[in-house]
Amino acid sequence: MGLSIDWTEYENLSDREEYDAVGQLIDQVKALVAAHRAEVVHRMTRQQEDKEVAAILGISRQRVGQLRVRHEQSMNNLTMDYGSWGTYSDGSSRTLPAYIEEVLGAQGDLNLGDFDTDAIAEEYRAAINSALPEGISLSGSTFHGPVPMADGIRDEIRGVVAAVDLWEIIARHDQNA
Repeated sequence: MGLSIDWTEYENLSDREEYDAVGQLIDQVKALVAAHRAEVVHRMTRQQEDKEVAAILGISRQRVGQLRVRHEQSMNNLTMDYGSWGTYSDGSSRTLPAYIEEVLGAQGDLNLGDFDTDAIAEEYRAAINSALPEGISLSGSTFHGPVPMADGIRDEIRGVVAAVDLWEIIARHDQNA
């Protein structure tokens, strides 16, 4: 059994963002473990009666039925991590807020303090989410979507990120304008 977490994806987050991201990670791990447990029950019930599975696992027949149904439903709602912001943007930053600061910092004549970067990140994320294909979302600095990942979807996500006009959003949040 292996679980691998790329902690470098969390390095450029604020303490609050990191706290929230790790909380989401905990929720994802719990959901994955619960889904696998339900899959085990589902697999067993394909070969044995619910009563036998309940006896083997030491749970009620009702619980066996609940887990089997949960597995069947989860197969229709299963999502996965499609990668972090850095996978899809043209910058070197791993998070969306860091990318915005990178873009603004690359313009030598701009003062970062003149911009509401939190509002820019929120609006930029919302614009990207509204342009993404159905079922795919940018949550925090990570893209999520259905399992299995469709062929060509990474290129489609890159295209959406490139197409949303960040500078138009930045202009709306210039506190000196």
